[in-house]
Amino acid sequence: MNVKRLALFLVLLFVVLSTRPILAATNLASSGAKVQVLSKLSIVNNLPYPGILPTNPFYFFKPIRDQILIWVTINPQDKAKLLLFLSQKRLATATALLSKNKDDKNVPDLLDQSDSLFKNAMGLYLSDTVSREAKLDAVIALRIRREALQNIFGLLPDKDRSKENKIVSETQKSSETLLNSIITPLLTTQKVPVPTLKPTTLNK
Repeated sequence: MNVKRLALFLVLLFVVLSTRPILAATNLASSGAKVQVLSKLSIVNNLPYPGILPTNPFYFFKPIRDQILIWVTINPQDKAKLLLFLSQKRLATATALLSKNKDDKNVPDLLDQSDSLFKNAMGLYLSDTVSREAKLDAVIALRIRREALQNIFGLLPDKDRSKENKIVSETQKSSETLLNSIITPLLTTQKVPVPTLKPTTLNK
């Protein structure tokens, strides 16, 4: 009984400690500290640090922690950023694994996880609940995602590259759709001044 309680305590401690950096980044996002947020989440300049890899025996805690973070993040914009961040992190993990072993069996599953998180994030980014500034940041992040995917698939054996065109093209399409969602409202709300014609009087 004591062993079970100790194990439960260690699991909860790991979840709490490992969620603090991401929660801090989410709080910064809601406060509008853009530069700090982007630096913290690392979704603009590069992929985020992968942390422990699936080869680590404690890795199974990470998906649990991530799911808890998703559940407790209520604000749609914060959740969109979190989902995209976690999606990018899966790609970073896959990249780290491939740098050590090109036949790593965890990579296809990581790509599927990243794709699922990415699609959920895009569903929120394309809504009206996300600011134009956050959408612009996501467009840049999608460029990083596309480049990372191309790099990952370039390292995979041919038998594991069947999803390459679909996933990369979906990323490109989402980027274009997101850009359109930013530009279209700007065009439709622009008021073009129409000159008013004053009636002229003829001098007789």
